[in-house]
Amino acid sequence: MEAYKGGNYKVAALKFHGAVAGGFHTPTAWLYLGHSYNATGDTKRAAQVYRTITAKFSGKPEAKSASQSLNLINRYCGEHAQSKATLQEQAEALSDRLPRLRVRPAGCRLVRRKFPFKS
Repeated sequence: MEAYKGGNYKVAALKFHGAVAGGFHTPTAWLYLGHSYNATGDTKRAAQVYRTITAKFSGKPEAKSASQSLNLINRYCGEHAQSKATLQEQAEALSDRLPRLRVRPAGCRLVRRKFPFKS
């Protein structure tokens, strides 16, 4: 949990994966595993974990959170995939004029941001 709170999401993903694989099957561990994958930009694995949570722990608050996170991934990454395809089509249409043009999208990454509030 310290790695996740400290923003070291790759280490957090490894630790949560180890915990879940080692038999620590709590909805919270699974949820933070999904969030860790999501924060590293691995939305494919994050979506897979979120689907597992909604199936294994339906009715729990973590399942609702996983479902919401999965909806965000589907919504924004789906839009990203469409925009990537559009860019690729445009690049191909211009390839006779600009033969070196390549499309290199940044990828789809949804990260939870922390905002410090002063009271």
